[in-house]
Amino acid sequence: MATYGKNIIMTPDKFTDQLIEAFLREFDGRLAAVALYGSKVEPEFTDRWSDTDLILVFRPEEQPKLRALNELVSRLGRILGREVHHQTGKLVARYVIQSGPTIEALDLSVFGYDQWLAEKTVSPGPHRLLWGKFPERKGALDADGSPAPYSAAAIDANWFLYYECVKKLKRRDNLIGLHLLLKLMQENLVLEMIARDEETGTNIHRFGGNEPVRWLSGLHKLEADNTALLLENLRQLSAWYDQQLLNRIPDYESRFSAFVEYLEVE
Repeated sequence: MATYGKNIIMTPDKFTDQLIEAFLREFDGRLAAVALYGSKVEPEFTDRWSDTDLILVFRPEEQPKLRALNELVSRLGRILGREVHHQTGKLVARYVIQSGPTIEALDLSVFGYDQWLAEKTVSPGPHRLLWGKFPERKGALDADGSPAPYSAAAIDANWFLYYECVKKLKRRDNLIGLHLLLKLMQENLVLEMIARDEETGTNIHRFGGNEPVRWLSGLHKLEADNTALLLENLRQLSAWYDQQLLNRIPDYESRFSAFVEYLEVE
């Protein structure tokens, strides 16, 4: 017998309601909480292009395999595209689904019980709990509550990539060097987005704000076979990154000078 009963909070969106009921029916007794987040939480921000973003938190030892999620989603409509990211105890699965006459985008953040407790965020952002109850996080935050890109591990990993990028470019392996440079640009853009979210108090930006990204001003000048230009862009990128860390983290010690010294070795 189903245990979720009448405790589901319905939404104005038919597709979302079908999803919630399907997940609760399929994983009856295994789920701890289901929540909607993203633009559909605030109807005034919703348009035809809005994704359905769901958080699924499972009870201990009950997290399903990706195959089970795929099979469930495929019963709701034809899967036209899919992107999956695996982390320990967490799965992010993004789908494009043809559901009847419409095409819908679905983003699932699927947490195991322990991983939810260990997440280093205060909350999943603007969200609406539709069923169940989030397991209470106790002592899960870093001392400063830093978002993941500002964690000590992420900082070390990024600086490692900066040094790897220099090495590849100095060896004239511009293909891998440019790949690493673009990855570092992507990481810096994540920090820019975090800053925007904090400044505006939301992670929903329907039309954006035409924000300037000053460290990208020379991007149009980059040439894959111009090592000097690539290295100069890398230097500017590292300077901006280092300054953000100095501004954000009280006990961070600048690594820029040491990096530039390495970069200038012939």
